[in-house]
Amino acid sequence: MKTGLVLEGGGIRGIFTAGILDVLMEEGIEFDGAVGVSAGAAFGSNYKSRQSRRAIRYNLRFAKDPRYSSIRSLLATGNLFNAQFCYHDIPEKHDPFDWEAFYKNPMEFYLVATDVETGKPVYHLCDESEDKYDILEWFRASGSMPLVSRVVEVGGYKLLDGGVADSIPLRFMEEQGYERNLVILTRPAGYVKQPNPLMPVIRRALSSYPEAVRAIGDRHIFYNQELAYVRQREAGKYAFVIRPEGDLDIGRIEHDRLKIRTVYKEGRRLARRHLSAIRRFLAAAKTESGSTSGSIIRNAPSEETAAIELLQTPVEEIPVHAEEIAAPVEKAPEPAEEIAASVEKAPEPAEEIAASVEKAPEPAEEIAASVEKAPEPAEEIAASVEKAPEPAEEIAASVEKAPEPVEETAVPVEKAPEPAEEVSVSAQPAAISFEETPLSPEETKVPDFTETAPVEKDKVEKDKAEASGGSTDESSDKSPDESSGNTFILRSSRGNRSGKKWKPGKMTSLKSKCNQDSSSDPD
Repeated sequence: MKTGLVLEGGGIRGIFTAGILDVLMEEGIEFDGAVGVSAGAAFGSNYKSRQSRRAIRYNLRFAKDPRYSSIRSLLATGNLFNAQFCYHDIPEKHDPFDWEAFYKNPMEFYLVATDVETGKPVYHLCDESEDKYDILEWFRASGSMPLVSRVVEVGGYKLLDGGVADSIPLRFMEEQGYERNLVILTRPAGYVKQPNPLMPVIRRALSSYPEAVRAIGDRHIFYNQELAYVRQREAGKYAFVIRPEGDLDIGRIEHDRLKIRTVYKEGRRLARRHLSAIRRFLAAAKTESGSTSGSIIRNAPSEETAAIELLQTPVEEIPVHAEEIAAPVEKAPEPAEEIAASVEKAPEPAEEIAASVEKAPEPAEEIAASVEKAPEPAEEIAASVEKAPEPAEEIAASVEKAPEPVEETAVPVEKAPEPAEEVSVSAQPAAISFEETPLSPEETKVPDFTETAPVEKDKVEKDKAEASGGSTDESSDKSPDESSGNTFILRSSRGNRSGKKWKPGKMTSLKSKCNQDSSSDPD
């Protein structure tokens, strides 16, 4: 009974499939035949050429290269994935495809494309009888997505993406005699495809190919029918299915190297998880056929015997080894190592290879650089935090300085009562006392107002003399209140001014002088 491998497409989502295939290759598991659609065909070809990790290597290396996939390529060539660079330069120069191993491997390899004139799938068997350039053009046709790719003419057909007509060609493999198939899907369980929302644009773009437009419009119907058929064959033990456990965080077109690597490692992880079950599934197929031809395990005889015993062990009795769980991480080489490996294998001159490596930033370095650069914003934030106290210090300084303007502001308020005090003294000289606020010893040391203003004192004495009839005798200057000790002391509420002696007779003499001046004024 022949065993087959069915590989769904999905653009860069197919890197999930590449992770699974790499583990199968590393474990020596082989199939009698395989079929790939779109990315499943491109990445699956490495399984036949036995080039483990090649798909992840060149996808990481050229993920951000505009020659690989970009809007610039679409505008310049009509192909989002540059036809020359992706399907000829990479396999011929940058990461050479091992044609010798491809042809020597007895496993049959089919790919699927869609005939735009009929809307039907075309299944092409790749073998050494045809030109290498034509085989690469078949791979390009299988992955040429509508709207972002030109129609590919090869083998007498006009072709576009194989997923349009047959996304999961399990039925085709069974018709070719592959009764037990490992099916690798890129959508999780329960996924249901919806109608294409771009149909109005597709109708205009492909107006010359009405059958292709019809196939694209009905694709969701055919796809969901194929999913139902896969579930049916899986329940009957005729198919073993590996699918993502959830939606893959990656698009059909992806330039983020970290996402590409994460999805690839997820494929490796699930392959490790199902490895024992896959071996039992394929061993059962060989047992039913009664033939060991095309053995699925390429090991030494002693190892093969042990492997067969393992295959016959029930799933629940097989222990899960920690090293198998850790293997995806341990075995997954750094992108830089993968690029270095491609450099070692490439037949180009060393100078050209070194130049290409230098021009193409190594994914590991870029990822590491992004990680190293990530703290820079944090450092800037930290710097801003460290600098933040400076405004705080300025605020603190302003707070420390604030009392000064407050004191200055308080001065007019405290000085304001002085005129009122003088008026109050003239009205009720005997009843007012401003002694309620005691002064500190420092305040009492301030010189007396009468000592700091001698000119004013002489003027006052002169005014008193004129009011009393011109006598300048000191004894006549004393009023009854002063001689009896009835002296009023006016104090400011501020502490930096001393008390000022006020004599009741002073106000009387001032009033008399004002009256004389007003009576002598002719106006």
